Amino acid sequence: MTKILNAETLFIKKITDRMTSINTYSKNNIMKLKNTFALSIVLFLMIINNQEITAQTPGLIYENPGISVLDPNGDGYVSQNTSGFSVNDQTESEIPYTALPVLEFEPDSDQRGGPYCSYTDIVDNGIKNALYAYYDGTNILFRFRLNGTASNAKGYSIMVDSDQKFGFTGNEADPDAVVGNPGFEFEIVLETERGIGLYDVNGQNYATEIGNAATQRPYVSYAQKSIALTTNSNNPDYFYDFYVSLADLNAAFGIDANTLLRFTGTTITDTAAFIGSPGASDIAGTNEFYFGDIFDCIPPIKISEIGTANTDCRTSCPSINGIIPDGATTVTGTSTEQDGTVIEVFVNGSSVGTTTVSSNSWSINTSALTSGDEIRATAKDGTRYVSFDDCDIEFVNSFCTDPPYNLSVSPGQKGVKGNITSPSGTIITLYNIDGTIYTDANFTNPITTTQNNENWKIEYFPAAVLPDSNYYVTAEAPGQCESDPAFICVGYVNTSSTPVITDPILNTSTVIDGTGGVSPGDIYIFNSSGSIGSSSIAGNSWSVNIANSQTACDSIYAIQIETGKCFASDTGYIKIPSHKPEITGNYCIPAATTVSTVTGTSVEEENSVID
Repeated sequence: MTKILNAETLFIKKITDRMTSINTYSKNNIMKLKNTFALSIVLFLMIINNQEITAQTPGLIYENPGISVLDPNGDGYVSQNTSGFSVNDQTESEIPYTALPVLEFEPDSDQRGGPYCSYTDIVDNGIKNALYAYYDGTNILFRFRLNGTASNAKGYSIMVDSDQKFGFTGNEADPDAVVGNPGFEFEIVLETERGIGLYDVNGQNYATEIGNAATQRPYVSYAQKSIALTTNSNNPDYFYDFYVSLADLNAAFGIDANTLLRFTGTTITDTAAFIGSPGASDIAGTNEFYFGDIFDCIPPIKISEIGTANTDCRTSCPSINGIIPDGATTVTGTSTEQDGTVIEVFVNGSSVGTTTVSSNSWSINTSALTSGDEIRATAKDGTRYVSFDDCDIEFVNSFCTDPPYNLSVSPGQKGVKGNITSPSGTIITLYNIDGTIYTDANFTNPITTTQNNENWKIEYFPAAVLPDSNYYVTAEAPGQCESDPAFICVGYVNTSSTPVITDPILNTSTVIDGTGGVSPGDIYIFNSSGSIGSSSIAGNSWSVNIANSQTACDSIYAIQIETGKCFASDTGYIKIPSHKPEITGNYCIPAATTVSTVTGTSVEEENSVID
């Protein structure tokens, strides 16, 4: 009953205001109205032209009635007529709002701040409809479904991604993402009791207001509150509706009716934007305080298409079955979508055709694929927006063979021998340390194994010897990519000093540095693809330029070779740079005060170390 009485109190206040100039009732008589809801209704009917409404009528506009953009027929209801909502407050709405996509059902009592089951608690109607939009050709209208109401000043934000980039990793990563803002460009905020604020948040973890909400889009002219039909938490839910003109958005952010946008809704326990606010409360369509999965779901939509385009979550990504061998003419995969969902396959960025899902599987024929070809696939279910194309990227011949092991020099230094765990037909190759294949007219290299797990050898026959030097050997089984290198020293006795790679090596690194160099000598850098750079040593420190083509967790080998000595090595791994954590709270305190705890937020995975 608490929420009903709150709404009742609002009506009584309006009645009291109207009765101020009427001498028929004394102040005591007016106060008595608060004790009897039925009498309140009678007086309200008498004063407001005998309108047949009650405080509990779903659809009634109980704050700021009379805004023509939000109530086109001017009858004081958001329902189609004064009978209010009876079956469905979406289909029976006077304005045909479209439900914006959300990730999952919106539970009550999941907000971070503010009272549960109340004015910042977003809820839905049981079919994931919690947030709505409508475009009338001039203005964009938004609607929040809330689990409570109050006559206070809070924030209700439409958060907008306008560049189709979001998050910190992946092909859709936003280069402007920062801790506290993973990729939003601006916010449209209903600030109750103030107005509709427009905020620039692009590349910022704070919000900058464009113009002035109170003077340019005042609350009493741009927003209204009404009673919804739903009753989450066994109390009435409420609609908070507001609008902004497309002209204002164009002036502030340069968008037009054809700009692709992605929306989500949030609430704030203050009259402020969500980004940078310590009062951030609830996020529509998820029970977690996290945006990443939401934006994997939300498709972009043009303002002009609001109400006509399908706004379900985008189609889920398909999976590609690996391993794809060299020469393959078929690509297969799986999908969680329904039969008939269209799968489009791309090889090195070019479409090779479409197929459809059947019993969660799909298959497509292609021309012969070659080692290293990049394979991607998208899915599109009916009118839903197409899936991302980078959830599963496969490369032809991308499963790499285990490197050879137990390397040793053949008797008489004729060559190199070793073991391999791989099937018949595996190619064994001996390389010079600079990455070129060792060649000689009397030397067969590479060789191909003729039995599984063969004890192989690459050597001269009958009399020549392999020159003193440092080498490496790789293996490549049929349908797989070449192994990491296995290094071997031939002929030398002494070993070079051990190099030390300077951490961290990032996936964006174009230079690898280290120490432990001894001149004269050379440093060679390898990854799983072979040699990627080398440099002569000029002192203890060394530096090698490399190709910027590394991926997370790749092994990096630094090989030091001093003149006339065997190699020495160090191994490192490619890392993705961590993002700076965000400190919350104010720690500017008097010097004599001790701080025992500092709190903050981070976008890194669970158990990451904060120093």
